[in-house]
Amino acid sequence: MNKHQKFRPFYYFLDTVAHELQLTDADILYHYTSPEGLKSIVETNKIWFSEIHYLNDKSEIIYTYNLLSKILEKTKDIVPEFKKSLETYIQSHIYSRPFKIDRKPSQNIFVASFSHASDELSLWNYYTKSDKKYGYNIGFKTNFFIEKFSGPNAFRHGYCGKVIYNKRIQEEKIRDALFKYQNNFIDTKDYDEQMYLIDLFMDFIEILSLFFKHKAFESEKEYRLIITQSERESKFSVKYRTQNGIFIPYIEMDFTTDIIKKITASPLVDTSLCDGVEQFLKDHGIRHRVIASKIPIRY
Repeated sequence: MNKHQKFRPFYYFLDTVAHELQLTDADILYHYTSPEGLKSIVETNKIWFSEIHYLNDKSEIIYTYNLLSKILEKTKDIVPEFKKSLETYIQSHIYSRPFKIDRKPSQNIFVASFSHASDELSLWNYYTKSDKKYGYNIGFKTNFFIEKFSGPNAFRHGYCGKVIYNKRIQEEKIRDALFKYQNNFIDTKDYDEQMYLIDLFMDFIEILSLFFKHKAFESEKEYRLIITQSERESKFSVKYRTQNGIFIPYIEMDFTTDIIKKITASPLVDTSLCDGVEQFLKDHGIRHRVIASKIPIRY
């Protein structure tokens, strides 16, 4: 029996946790964007996934690893050999390269962000990307994404799920996994198999890290779509856009316009003048009125 077969239950464990993350009661997920972003998404029928290292909040890349380090430091029931192996891994792969995790060769992680919030001021301010804060959010049918990422024809290395902001829940999930992997580490005497287990555990933590954020961001109520891809598995062509002088890698996912259920305008958009937007949407097969934000802002 090879290592992959022997430790197959850990792949099922990852699948179980991933399934828990993707559960949501929301029928619609909202993508906040600029007027130019709305125009591009509707014209091309494509959603952009940006490489995670180019997100604005660099600290989120190591947030979960900091949690893990503190748990290792405070938890007494961890076997010394297991603890040392994890600490060595974290130090060499994470903290030795600030804000740049040493991932598997040529592997990239692409993310597209949505929200459960249909009219959230912090998201309007952050994602509309214009001096006057004009923008829109697009309400997409949730089931389309669930099927894309967990159905019978799902992406091989795709994940979707709600972001967790509650630190207690985050720590519980890390501890549960920690002891599950440790029990097998103890039973395994072969060094190569022990190191394989360490790699599996850190792969698991890496997935969690994509869905854990500091509570300061809780108002975003984020739901994420994640695609991991290596150069050997180039299902999606990597493209580049420029922003603030930086070249940002991204990939595209196709969709059909029937999954768009709502279009909402940001607080400063005068929806009485949205005839042009609605005609544009109609020309592309989207027959929805533009909904006005209910947030009472006047500048």
